[in-house]
Amino acid sequence: MEDAGQKDLVAELSNRSPDDPLVKWDAILKGTKPLLDECQYERAIKLLGNALIDNRKLVGPGVHHYNALTHGTLGHCYFGSGNMDVAKGHYEQAMRHCQDVDDKEGILVYVQRLYEAYRYLGERSLGADYALRWADIDEDAGRGQHARYMRNQANLVRQGEPLLRMVMWLDGEPYEIDDAPRIPGTPAVHEAGGNRSSACSG
Repeated sequence: MEDAGQKDLVAELSNRSPDDPLVKWDAILKGTKPLLDECQYERAIKLLGNALIDNRKLVGPGVHHYNALTHGTLGHCYFGSGNMDVAKGHYEQAMRHCQDVDDKEGILVYVQRLYEAYRYLGERSLGADYALRWADIDEDAGRGQHARYMRNQANLVRQGEPLLRMVMWLDGEPYEIDDAPRIPGTPAVHEAGGNRSSACSG
């Protein structure tokens, strides 16, 4: 997801020398994507960790963006390998970098990830807090039904989610079964919901 500023940064990088630190950093991030797709988390973690070390003194336009992406991708690696304690730390750092440049889309991404991480860890209060932050963002963006769903999720998480429950998707929006509107002729999809997110172990 790119906002206008990020698109400008991508366009600017295309005109820079291959030896430019941000160009090299961008290449490392792109190079780790296939590793994540193949669950080769240890290799990706090493590359991303080295990128943070190599660029730790870098300042200027784009640095917050690449720090956020790098910490976020490290979070995905640790999340995917089931190490939620380390994952949430990277997601929190990624979100702080997004907040520093008012990257609303990035903030939403890491609010979502932190909600899932804290659910997985069974830290109910923090998981519920992030569900409410997600709901507030959705409300501000005009996604009223999803905001209501996330507020209900916050209550469920705080109380202790059931191991398994059914969620209905109707016209692209999630509903608890008891809350879903009954609209004849409208297709609905049912899926299982629960108190854990799956993590791929590489």
